[in-house]
Order: sequence, then structure tokens, then C-alpha cells
Amino acid sequence: MPRREQHTLLNALPLVRFTPHTPVDLEQIFAEYDETLTRGWAYSAGEYNLHSEVISAPIMLGSRPKGAISVVRISEKRIGRAALEAYVPALLQSTEEFSATLSFRLASAQDESN
Repeated sequence: MPRREQHTLLNALPLVRFTPHTPVDLEQIFAEYDETLTRGWAYSAGEYNLHSEVISAPIMLGSRPKGAISVVRISEKRIGRAALEAYVPALLQSTEEFSATLSFRLASAQDESN
């Protein structure tokens, strides 16, 4: 997504701090977004709920994200990013398969309508 579109979307929303870990600084948000794009998945710890850790990867339709699959762990004791990273290969495989299925179904539906 172009940076201009990112700015438009984020400026249209109130940036609310749910926990002390919630990013509300646009530069920090953009830096995390860029890192996520490079990696292909996101990590969050305590940003919305103090006791949550999350890894997420996008479901793509063409070159655009249309959703995400997330693995969420909620516990008062965090296991840390490294421990959750063990699940990243399965997460990425799941999102790739889901993206392929979604693309196939959309193409099939378009063929049927023609």
C-alpha cells in the first residue's frame, strides 16, 4: 500500500492507546509496517491486551491484503517473540493456501458469470 494511502487511512482514525505498549506515533507505526512487509508477518505483544502475544500474516488477493490469519496467545506470562516464531512457517503456509483458494474461487465465480 502506498505511503500516501497509509497516511490517509491512519489520519482518518483516532490513534487510541489501549495499553502502554500500543503504538500511537505514526513514524513508529510506519516503521513497524515496513518491517512487517519485509518479513511477511507481524508480531504484537500487549498492544491491545496486556496479556496477549500475536503473530499474523496477510491473506492476499493479487497484490492486496484482504484479511489475515493470526495466532493469539493470551497469558499473564509471555513466552516471547522467539517462541512464537516457531509457528511462523505454519502460519505462512496457511495464509498462502488460503490466498490461493480465495483467488481460485474468485476466478471461478468470474468465469461462471461470463
